[in-house]
Amino acid sequence: MRSSTALFSVILGLSLFSAPAFAGVWEDTFAVEAVDSWMDGEGLSLVLVNAGADEALAEAGTALAAALRETSSVKVVMDASALGDVSALGDAEIVEKAASLPVDQIAVLRVFPAGEGQSSAVVTLYDKSGAAVGGFSANSGEPLGAKEADTASAAASAVSAVTQTDTDLKAQIDEYLDRRVWFQGMAGIDSGTGQVVSTWSVPYKGRYQEKMTKPELYEYVGADEALAFYKKRLKTRRIMGFSSLGILAVGSIYHLQNYEDPFERYSNYDAISAANADVARKVVPLYVIGGLGLLIPPFISLDKTEQSERYQMVDEFNKELRVELGLPEDLNEIRHLLPNETDYSAPTVMFGVAPLEGGAAAGVHVTF
Repeated sequence: MRSSTALFSVILGLSLFSAPAFAGVWEDTFAVEAVDSWMDGEGLSLVLVNAGADEALAEAGTALAAALRETSSVKVVMDASALGDVSALGDAEIVEKAASLPVDQIAVLRVFPAGEGQSSAVVTLYDKSGAAVGGFSANSGEPLGAKEADTASAAASAVSAVTQTDTDLKAQIDEYLDRRVWFQGMAGIDSGTGQVVSTWSVPYKGRYQEKMTKPELYEYVGADEALAFYKKRLKTRRIMGFSSLGILAVGSIYHLQNYEDPFERYSNYDAISAANADVARKVVPLYVIGGLGLLIPPFISLDKTEQSERYQMVDEFNKELRVELGLPEDLNEIRHLLPNETDYSAPTVMFGVAPLEGGAAAGVHVTF
């Protein structure tokens, strides 16, 4: 009992200690004098916008806002509650939304993981036209340096790099969304038993839903083995089908050329009937072989790849595509640049059911 009580006390102590300590880290980072040195102007009114979804963002924003309010350069610091949810917006969109506020500048704060439990804060200052007018960056637990001639130049370069990176990444994201592959599927469900009676899934390319056949998919994602198997089986089907049609054609021509109507010449009825029977014995095997040859090809499977394997190969293709375009494997790292809340770096399934006569149809949207 004593040990469990002691353990509870330790956990409670840590939980009570962690939040103030973490907040204190950012208070130490954003010293009033240092922040004031980076502000260009007097009596400024600005809105501080916490952008992104990093866990340390709120604490960093609180500490920065408190420091800004104590500076001699800033008269008013507004919060961004009037702008609504801006976590998924880029800087240009944030500035456009904030342009109607009664402020001189818009300060956009973003926080990024910096490794070893630290975070890096980047503050970019914009005027209401959207031009970057300043900015600075700092790491948690490390005091922000005061603005000097050399550090000012370095900071300006850093802010420019952040802005340029966002622009570049947006172009790369657009290309990624145009080239990536995703699936849309359906499942037939028995409304009486609730069992799935059939499923099918269709691959698409890009945001404009360019439908892809299986061989197009395999060729596009570089699945050479699956594509070769598909082509080989398709060739087998076609050879068998055309050969069967040829056999049926030969049999039909031979039959028509050698068949005589015995009722036209009653005197030779028996001889003609016997001749026709001989013709029939020769062509019936051709008809049987040709008929079976047409029935069998649809049962020859063109694809040995399971749906789960197609999902996997598409997932790998999309990951390689992100690397090629210089995007992070986890797109949540640049979530503020994504066009909506969808996580494009991991499979997402959206499921809906529509009642049909005698059953139900379920729609499934799978995105990689």
